[in-house]
Amino acid sequence: MMVALSSRTETIQSGHALDHRNSRRDPNKANKSAAKRMTLADRDRLVRKVEDTFVAIPKPECTKRVARALDDEWFPSRERVEELRSLDEEEDWKEVGPDDIRDFSDVLFWISPDGFRFYFPAFLRHSIMNWDGSHDRVQLECMEVIGSQPSVLDSLSPREAATLAEILTELSVDPCGSHYDCDQSIRALERHAAKAESGRGGRIAP
Repeated sequence: MMVALSSRTETIQSGHALDHRNSRRDPNKANKSAAKRMTLADRDRLVRKVEDTFVAIPKPECTKRVARALDDEWFPSRERVEELRSLDEEEDWKEVGPDDIRDFSDVLFWISPDGFRFYFPAFLRHSIMNWDGSHDRVQLECMEVIGSQPSVLDSLSPREAATLAEILTELSVDPCGSHYDCDQSIRALERHAAKAESGRGGRIAP
């Protein structure tokens, strides 16, 4: 079992990891929209959209504990990767519970594209269900990590990327969304969806 580390090393060397942890907010972001606050019905609709889009996603080699090790240990051995992966018992992203989501809220930046495709729906669903003005780390990661690390999108189908772009756009115009700088994430998703649809890259799926 091998976990690609080159993109992580390049990220560290380029300083993107530091930029991600210390990103600055656009002072005009708060005035982006005067849209009304999202209702419970809106949140339920978005949750269903996530669940209907990400179906039967296979468990990745780079699970959440492996991704944490890539950050903390840099170059874990194959034996260490296998050990950590065995501790992550979820076989379906819907099995990732709230405690794990909160405890591993930092791993999306370090995870592989296949891992992102598996875990991001769980993180996003959690964020939508708790979209109540708490502005926690999970919501921050969901709204901004794609813009900081667009390579995590490499395993998404056009439909999956387009759906995420629609959801983040809708969240961004809610008053709570003004706390996050997600424009780069939305643009990255739109570019990936268009590129994958044209057959020039990405995983093509119905």
